[in-house]
Amino acid sequence: MRRRKSAIFFLVLGICLVALAVALNIGWILLNLQEIAMLVLGIVFFALIITGLILNMIFLVREIKRNEQQDAFLNAVTHELKTPIASIRLYLETLKTRDVAEEKRIEFYDVMLADSDRLLTTVEQVLQAGRTREKTRTLNLAQLDINEILLESAELIKS
Repeated sequence: MRRRKSAIFFLVLGICLVALAVALNIGWILLNLQEIAMLVLGIVFFALIITGLILNMIFLVREIKRNEQQDAFLNAVTHELKTPIASIRLYLETLKTRDVAEEKRIEFYDVMLADSDRLLTTVEQVLQAGRTREKTRTLNLAQLDINEILLESAELIKS
């Protein structure tokens, strides 16, 4: 909720700045119709400012989506981790506090083993996802002969 409030602030700020820039540009054009060079220069700078503001808003929206995806992932992983733990704990508390028949005791053990396997699988999947992400970040570095590259470039330029 807090992230959305800060995001809304920046979106509203961006929209207000665009509206202000448009109003100032229209007023400036109306006042300076005689000076064509300044008019063209002003329009170019205005376009650059608007482009920068639009890009800023696009990156802001992307960041908001990325944060929401991270929150959803964390919530899903937390749920997948808590569920088997709660189940195992419930069965252990039952075994500790009550006299359970041998049949039920074996059934409880089987369920706890299945839940612990599920928990282990979830943890391994999260770790594997982290490793996969690490692999995509590695750089393939190789030694290059700069002199050779420069000579080839010079030959290409000459021909």
